[in-house]
Amino acid sequence: MTKASKSPAAPGAFALPAEGFVRIREVLAVFPVSVSIWWAGIRSGQYPKPYRIGKRAVAWRVEDIRALIDSSSTAPAEPGTAHVVHGVRVSAAERRVRKSAAEKAVADQAAAKAGGEGAPC
Repeated sequence: MTKASKSPAAPGAFALPAEGFVRIREVLAVFPVSVSIWWAGIRSGQYPKPYRIGKRAVAWRVEDIRALIDSSSTAPAEPGTAHVVHGVRVSAAERRVRKSAAEKAVADQAAAKAGGEGAPC
């Protein structure tokens, strides 16, 4: 009996079976995110929860993975539509707001630092 390789499958090299369960390597072969992003998505409720198939083994239902793939669009977003990055949907407007808030925070920190240096004790 040979042991299966633990190396990740190349994207697109694996096709989901019609039904049953798939392990994490197969899931990530068809839904390419990192392992840490995958587990964080499960904790947040964004990705389907696994089923325990053994004492130290979990798997996901093929139906749940197909539904996830169908609900996630990785196509390039049109202007004004949502954009998917690592499974997180962010609109273009929200990206602009986040960027301007980050730039404002950096500017405020710089102003506070510059103003605090010349103040008398």
